[in-house]
Amino acid sequence: MVLRSRRLRGETFWVVLQKLVMFVMNFVVLKVFTNILGKETYSEWRLAMTGLQLLGSAALMPMQHTFLRVFHTAEEDRTLRPAGVFAFRWYGIASVCVLGLAIVLTYPLSLAFRLETLTILAAGCYLVCNRWRLLGVQSLDIQRKRRTCAMQSVGFQVGQVVFAATAMLIVGRYASVALFGIAAAAMLMAFFGVVPLARRVFSEPREGKRRMMPMVLTYGLPYGGLLICQWALNFTDRNILAYQYGKEAAAPYIAAFPVCGAPYILLFQFLLGLLVPIAYQRARDVNDPRQLWSADRLLLTGIIAYLVVGGLMLPAYAFFGPGLLLLLTRKGYNL
Repeated sequence: MVLRSRRLRGETFWVVLQKLVMFVMNFVVLKVFTNILGKETYSEWRLAMTGLQLLGSAALMPMQHTFLRVFHTAEEDRTLRPAGVFAFRWYGIASVCVLGLAIVLTYPLSLAFRLETLTILAAGCYLVCNRWRLLGVQSLDIQRKRRTCAMQSVGFQVGQVVFAATAMLIVGRYASVALFGIAAAAMLMAFFGVVPLARRVFSEPREGKRRMMPMVLTYGLPYGGLLICQWALNFTDRNILAYQYGKEAAAPYIAAFPVCGAPYILLFQFLLGLLVPIAYQRARDVNDPRQLWSADRLLLTGIIAYLVVGGLMLPAYAFFGPGLLLLLTRKGYNL
């Protein structure tokens, strides 16, 4: 029990450190990109990034979460190799399709939505590189390798600012240049995440067999559908605003959104990062009701904690929230 508590304390430290650094880096990104890009270009950059999340949810997220869901089971019955090969093949085909569509559609879509010519292509490169990066990072997370996961996540957060800001200052202050810079940072960190995962997968024996498609259909696709609905809930408003009133008018709204919800986003990300990998590890066998209830009980505890702590934050947030919003979106932020 002592060892277990010690491990949990260590995991909590690295999860808290990771989420705090990412929380701070979100404001660094807001500061740097709004000052370099200006209102209209910043809005175009954000809309392109969030718009591609919809395509990622449809094309790659079902496979990603299916692979994570079966990871521990595949380790136990030594079928991790066929599961990993199936996931890599899916990612490879989807990546080629996304990049092909981005190449073909970047010019006509740029005319239709009044974007830079290469913005769609750059967003497609970012989507592909970042999804490969996330596959590596979340496979570390699901194995509860918290320190390595934290280092890779923080490395990407810092790298995207350095790469994108350097590219914009050298090449030009364009949304496509910023996206290509972030894609380069994602590609670099994807290498450090996917290569160890590939070594782990291909070190397993060849004789194992696992049918992944039934799990994709029963678990991955419904999960992807849920993510698409969440995307519509979170991002439809800003796209409507940009379409009706222009990208420059939408920029303050887009920048203010993460500022307004900052404490709750941080709390949610902390609970999600800490509890979900443990729940996946507990519920290895979907046919064992005891394992499922153990995982459900853990997640239910997290939901209750979020509601309680979030409720206690409301008075302080109501008092300090307006000042925080004005501080972070004043004229110095070019908004």
